[in-house]
Amino acid sequence: MIVYGRNSVEEALDEGVALKDITVAKGKEDKFTNIMEKARAKNVPVRFAPYVQLEREAKSSKHMGVIATLDLPPNVIDDPDFEHDWTKYSRMLALDGITDTGNLGAIARSALLLGVEAIVLPNDNSARITPATIKASAGAIYKLNVIYLNSLNRFLLEVRDAEFFTYALVGHQATPITSMKFEGKVCLVIGSEREGIRKSVRNNCDEQVTIPTTGKLDSFNASVASAIAMWEVFRHGLK
Repeated sequence: MIVYGRNSVEEALDEGVALKDITVAKGKEDKFTNIMEKARAKNVPVRFAPYVQLEREAKSSKHMGVIATLDLPPNVIDDPDFEHDWTKYSRMLALDGITDTGNLGAIARSALLLGVEAIVLPNDNSARITPATIKASAGAIYKLNVIYLNSLNRFLLEVRDAEFFTYALVGHQATPITSMKFEGKVCLVIGSEREGIRKSVRNNCDEQVTIPTTGKLDSFNASVASAIAMWEVFRHGLK
């Protein structure tokens, strides 16, 4: 996989991600001396190539003159046979139908800042980790667990056994999220702005909550709704 841009590449180096190599655009070497020094200190090969070659490899014109090749970080778990220990978490976020990679990255960024330890997604109809995800996450993808599962419904039953209380964020006709106390272990479930959370998933949650609004539009963007909901949980932990 390719990641691109100064911040994404430097975050990968700082977080100890196993990079295969780094490519710097010819003529831009003086702009990336810090990255090249860190790479050499970690024995990551640095090569140089024309600017247009980086654009072809990154499949984006937003690479800023530096790209890196890497495998998925070890905290991204995409193994259906992996044995998860949900008891080690206290704050989780489950995403149902979030297919936009940039949205996933933005959600991960907010999740890390607001105390979420793991993001859980179903294997079907979910965004995967891509360069756009990593860039939008500002490096958060390297710092919290991202877990892909075969069944979100089975996950909700398993975390209930691990003493989690699960909350489905819905658009209307539910308890205002501002009235919740959020005590103990919490898992928020967020759906897409177009389809929302699937009925079967909603029905497996302990409570349905909504964000009070003026009602002048149907819904928030999924990443904005996630951030508001995660902040509500986070602020209760500050008391």
